Amino acid sequence: MTVTYGNNVQNSRWYGFGKVLLRWRGSFYKLMYREFIIYFIVYALIHIIYDYILDESAQASAQIFYGYFDTVPGYIPLSFILGFYVSLVISRWWDSYMCIPWPDRVASCVTTFIHGDDDETRMLRRTIIRYTSLTSIISIRDMCEAVKRRFPEKEHLIKAGIMTEEEGHLLFEQMPKRHGIYWVPIQWACTLAERAAEQKKIRNSDALKMLFEELHSFRGSCGMLLSYDWITVPLEYTQVVALAVYLYFLAMLFVAQTSDVIVPVSLVIEFMFYFGWLKVAEAHLNPFGDDDNDFEMNWILERNLQIGLLWTDLHDKCPPLMRDKYWNKPDFTLPHTQASQKWFSNIPLVGTTYFTKLNAKDKRIIENAEDETLELNPRF
Repeated sequence: MTVTYGNNVQNSRWYGFGKVLLRWRGSFYKLMYREFIIYFIVYALIHIIYDYILDESAQASAQIFYGYFDTVPGYIPLSFILGFYVSLVISRWWDSYMCIPWPDRVASCVTTFIHGDDDETRMLRRTIIRYTSLTSIISIRDMCEAVKRRFPEKEHLIKAGIMTEEEGHLLFEQMPKRHGIYWVPIQWACTLAERAAEQKKIRNSDALKMLFEELHSFRGSCGMLLSYDWITVPLEYTQVVALAVYLYFLAMLFVAQTSDVIVPVSLVIEFMFYFGWLKVAEAHLNPFGDDDNDFEMNWILERNLQIGLLWTDLHDKCPPLMRDKYWNKPDFTLPHTQASQKWFSNIPLVGTTYFTKLNAKDKRIIENAEDETLELNPRF
């Protein structure tokens, strides 16, 4: 569901952001168009009632009523409040993504450190990876509706091949669930690694230690994700920000009526940016939902299991060694295509003074400073 637009802004062009502004999916227009329409329908109704229904005395009373709201917008520092709030939400949004567990490092350690080509050893490597995927699915299922819909019960995990019936019985029926059970498969994986070390399939203690560290790091990422879901942005902060925006535009609904302008352009602009800002924060407050810019967790979980299992099957497999094309060529240039050649810049990675040239006088070496008449730099 994540919307990418990097291909529209790869290069700086006069129409670059124009393409971005025309995107609908994932845009702030899509987030706020319903509120925008409702707000200005209400504005128009108030305007019509004032102009065409109320008599002169009622209009005078309405003007007095509108005046009560004149000073309200000035008391609400909307830019200040929204700026800090959106910054906090976007920071949490990115930090949440960085906490998503990826099994690549575990798979690399398992494939490299657990030796053996027999079926039992292959089963051992694949089971450890499967346990890491089971841990991530159980933890993410508790915070992501899309994953919950895909794996609502243990039977769905068993049918998907994520765990066996015996593992499901041990995990969901024998373990106390008060404090969570997502960590149990990682402990199973650690036990399998220890058994592999006892059978000499892991040949040294450093390798076993590194594998344990990666498994614990993976469990830590799952726990951190659950912590982000458990400890959200303080409720009172969210309430203050939302209330400030709603009160501001409630007041502007009447303040804008005092002018004779039919279309309140300034109010339209304010509503688009301020209310749009609030909707951006709302959409990113929980990135594990179904919004356009929420994380595609089902795809990530499926990718992790598939890549992890493929990784383990690469044990002791690699192409034969051979000399590379540049074996006796210490200075070489990689070939270009016609498309890349015209954009190639042959500027080396050097310091800013690399190309600075000094004249012959400035390069003269002073053998004895006492015998020379030195011109002092006027800057000193």
